[in-house]
Amino acid sequence: MGGSSWSDDHYRDRAAHRVATHAPTFAHDTAVRSGTAATTIHASLDPRKIKNGVRESRDSDAHPNSKALTVFFDVTGSMGGIPRRLQTELPKLQALMLRKNYCVDPQILMGAIGDWHGDKAPLQVGQFESGIEMEDNLTNFFLEGGGGGQNTESYQNALYFLARKTSTDCFEKRGQKGYAFLLGDEHPYAVSTKREIKEIFGDDVEADIPLAQLVREAQEKWEIFFIIPKESSTAASDRRLESHWQEIIGAEHVILLDKVEAVCEVIGSTVGLLEGSVDHAGLVADLKDVGSTDASAKAAAKAVKSVKAIVPAGHTAGSGLPEKKGRSSKTERL
Repeated sequence: MGGSSWSDDHYRDRAAHRVATHAPTFAHDTAVRSGTAATTIHASLDPRKIKNGVRESRDSDAHPNSKALTVFFDVTGSMGGIPRRLQTELPKLQALMLRKNYCVDPQILMGAIGDWHGDKAPLQVGQFESGIEMEDNLTNFFLEGGGGGQNTESYQNALYFLARKTSTDCFEKRGQKGYAFLLGDEHPYAVSTKREIKEIFGDDVEADIPLAQLVREAQEKWEIFFIIPKESSTAASDRRLESHWQEIIGAEHVILLDKVEAVCEVIGSTVGLLEGSVDHAGLVADLKDVGSTDASAKAAAKAVKSVKAIVPAGHTAGSGLPEKKGRSSKTERL
């Protein structure tokens, strides 16, 4: 997947068509709630139906240096509105990636996290996409709004997916980790059980898998960040939540976000900083240039202040930011 290219015009045309036809943006969610959908998880997002067992991010003629990104949303409780926010601001995220050259050939997979202990859709996973198809994955989510009710959600199953159900050329060909973002306001469970792995993925494992093991496996090929939108709930502002995730994935990988509307800016800014395509001093100006409000730009810059660039293979620290090259004619100048 990921062979197409992003077009702002295509995005706007789709949005205008939905308005003209009174079609819901999240059509599958509407169908589930009205009782017209056959299943709660859209067939394209069902982890049990992953072709060849893995989601693939591959190089192509259009995108010869693909970089894999995943964005997993907690869609329980008050977090369910965040996918709607990102859907409306996909052009802003893509403007940072493409017009600002924060990432050469991004391929983005969208996923949704629920709670296996009570939800009908505990995990939904899209494909790695470079074009408008990523909006299809996003708008096919069932935004269940359930949750475990014990300050825990099944984030560990997204880590299982990252560790064992993805295959990316950026890592396998070039030794470059992909970027994985989890957005949530709860704690993870301590294990992924044999039963839930079987039910969610159809995989048979010998024993329950501890969270720490899943983190180790996933971090071998992914830079993993947990974004806590502090406005989403009282739990999100609990210092213990931040501390727990810092213990799990490292303090520099936990991002506190004051304004949920800046979620696209935070994702794009983090990637740009890690890729060495922008420095902290240039962030706010770049964000405002792609349409962010002053408040959102400053909130994003504050959230990512601890993110440091990763020096890519073949480069040396302190060599400066890479030259920003023009995009191919196949990609619209956003």
